Amino acid sequence: MLDTFLLAVAEGGGAGGGGLFDGIGFDPFFRGLLSVIAISIALIGSTYLIVATNTGTRSGALISAAGLFGWMFLMGIVWTIYGIGWRGDAPTWTLREINVDDIEDADDGLLFSEIEEAIALYESSADGMPAGGLAEAQVNTAAVVERFENADNLTAVERAMSQANTVGDVPDVDVAQAAALVASRDLDLGEWRYLLSSDAVRGEAQASADAILVEEGVFEAGGYVPEQFGAFIIDGKPILDENANQFDRVVHFFNETVLNPFFDEELVVVQVRGAIPQVTLPGQAPPVATVDQTAPLVSVIMERDRGGPIPSLFSGLRFTPAMFTLFNGLVFAALAWNLHVRDQREAKIREAASA
Repeated sequence: MLDTFLLAVAEGGGAGGGGLFDGIGFDPFFRGLLSVIAISIALIGSTYLIVATNTGTRSGALISAAGLFGWMFLMGIVWTIYGIGWRGDAPTWTLREINVDDIEDADDGLLFSEIEEAIALYESSADGMPAGGLAEAQVNTAAVVERFENADNLTAVERAMSQANTVGDVPDVDVAQAAALVASRDLDLGEWRYLLSSDAVRGEAQASADAILVEEGVFEAGGYVPEQFGAFIIDGKPILDENANQFDRVVHFFNETVLNPFFDEELVVVQVRGAIPQVTLPGQAPPVATVDQTAPLVSVIMERDRGGPIPSLFSGLRFTPAMFTLFNGLVFAALAWNLHVRDQREAKIREAASA
């Protein structure tokens, strides 16, 4: 009955509507606050009531509190590992450099960058990135077809690859992305990795680059087109191999947490080109932006800002649940020690009484 009443109060009334707190139902803060209070009394209070009837009020309070904080301590550990629950601020991408090609110099790429890692993307060796980017890299037809060997459209993939000599010649968008990934692995790009267009990290980086390009006045909104094969990343989290077995996946899981506690500097390069100016006719939707192949290649180099006071160890995302875990762990340890001391004292009293 107590549980039913408290839940009805939190919901703002019973079956007939017009409950006790129905007048403040418009405010989600008060409704949420009342729900938390009601559930806390119903769950924590009922647990204390049951324990206290067997151990007494003081011992029951200590045991119930120790159980509560111990459970929150374990929950905080899970939150910290997976970055879920009560999270802090999510990592962001901050600008390091905007590099613009010299049009008079045939596609210098990032050779004039002031960031050594970025320069290595284009000049790591003679087998490195072509001057015009991954679009000019030779395709590895056999490796690309092998990636689609279980696909229903394998024939279409083989047909698309038979028409291409370079990655940029592949007509199908999905197949072209696979060809770019394979080509990037065949080339010597140092520690850099190609980001597929479907990669969530690329989507975040592209959104940040869009805001930076407009804010810095490099382009107006809609005045450029992202390069189809122009996103690369270095360092960051360990990468799981596509053909990894179950053992490799377990090792990778621990490598992301326990075995690899410190984060290296993580850089991303997002490349765009200017768009061909087009006239929007009255009453019609704006035309699709078309890349101007004669425009200079603009590379936005950004660094991952993990936030938090110790970004190399704890990102801002995980710092909040880590502090939550530490606090609950200390309270749980104090309560458990208090219970241990009480048990020792009661044991001595019983021993003295029986002597």
